[in-house]
Amino acid sequence: MTVANTLTALRTQLMTITSPETPKKVYADPKEATSLGEFPCIVLSLAPGLSHSWSTEAAGGGSGLAEHDYTVAIWVFLGARATPLPELHSRTIPWSEAVFRALVANITLSGAVIQLGRGDSPEFFTYQIGPLEWGGQDFWGVKVLLPVIEKPVVTMN
Repeated sequence: MTVANTLTALRTQLMTITSPETPKKVYADPKEATSLGEFPCIVLSLAPGLSHSWSTEAAGGGSGLAEHDYTVAIWVFLGARATPLPELHSRTIPWSEAVFRALVANITLSGAVIQLGRGDSPEFFTYQIGPLEWGGQDFWGVKVLLPVIEKPVVTMN
């Protein structure tokens, strides 16, 4: 699996959300999200500003098992910041649970990753609500930070 493939699989899984409402768009590649005028919409990316890691687990016979631990940012845009704050807050409340339920329904993305969430803790993801800036515009929504663990077989000599 690669990060790009993980983002595509996450997109598919997040498109299963039907409540509080179905996302109008889910972007697996941030460069596609040039106009965020339809709400709710979701943008996925490798989380900027965070450390991600590669490590080796086992080696032998010219190949081995690696571990890639990284965090995906899931931005759920729920409205323009010019919308009244009480309305934006009300829109926001059900979304962390909606994302959680969609993702735990397929915690390995059909075998594409070892697991979503942290491997050393029952904590699945963290999130923040509030202002989100995208492309020089101000929005409101939820930012989810989702740990991902992959264990690909790699050539090691």
